[in-house]
Amino acid sequence: MAVKSSGGVSEPGGAAPGGHPRVGLALSGGAARGLAHLGVLQVLSQERFPIDLVVGTSIGAIVGALFAAGLDLNLLAGLVTRLNWRHLVRVVVPRRALLDPIGLERLLELLLREKSFQDLSPPLVVTAVDLRSGRPVLIREGPLVSAVMASAAIPAIFPPVERDGLLLADGGVLLRLPVRVTRSLGCDYVVAVDVGTDGRDTKVATVWDSLMTALDIMGREISRGEAQAADLLIRPDLGRVTGSQLQWAGWLIKRGREAAERALPALRRDLARLGRLR
Repeated sequence: MAVKSSGGVSEPGGAAPGGHPRVGLALSGGAARGLAHLGVLQVLSQERFPIDLVVGTSIGAIVGALFAAGLDLNLLAGLVTRLNWRHLVRVVVPRRALLDPIGLERLLELLLREKSFQDLSPPLVVTAVDLRSGRPVLIREGPLVSAVMASAAIPAIFPPVERDGLLLADGGVLLRLPVRVTRSLGCDYVVAVDVGTDGRDTKVATVWDSLMTALDIMGREISRGEAQAADLLIRPDLGRVTGSQLQWAGWLIKRGREAAERALPALRRDLARLGRLR
């Protein structure tokens, strides 16, 4: 699958500090279920594991940007448990989408304070798809908020984002779990966090649930084999919670922490073998 790079800058690559193998983190899409990413990152940060690159899709791009911008993950967890969709979106007369994510965009502008990709540590790459060409796009430079809004622009639900001459929508359409992309960007060891549904006993109660489930099935089929390509896969057990159920934020974060804690022995072993434990 050919991947276009927005901005035309060079790929982040090379060895990690000290010449050690590079560790990459791939964060999947999944809408509200992606709040489990916060729990995973809380554990990885607490353990001070090295992360040399984050690649995020959709909600993975949003959480990855907040993490790479250095925001306090515990404060973020407290914030999201107080949010509901009325804070983040408004219903609009359908033209290119059903909802306007103006509240989400303003919240990200407040939290990220006009940061660009060059301000982040570790470096971040976010995925999107260009609706005009049908090609996946990697964004790695320039303003941060418009990039993550593009990566999270779920087709038919949120409007696409015009950026760099492209019409960009949710990266999960083609790169739901960006493991191979993370490896292609110079990472020798890839930790993948998958918060997508597995399709079993999926609860479909709303129009949004129907759209999200259909897109997740499509993304899962297109990205088949991505999970197996990871060196370590963290897949939180998120039950039947759908991508629209923001009210379960606290529980989703807790499930992310639990999944990361279960993965700690394997991660410690692998990073020790790579010479990356501090």
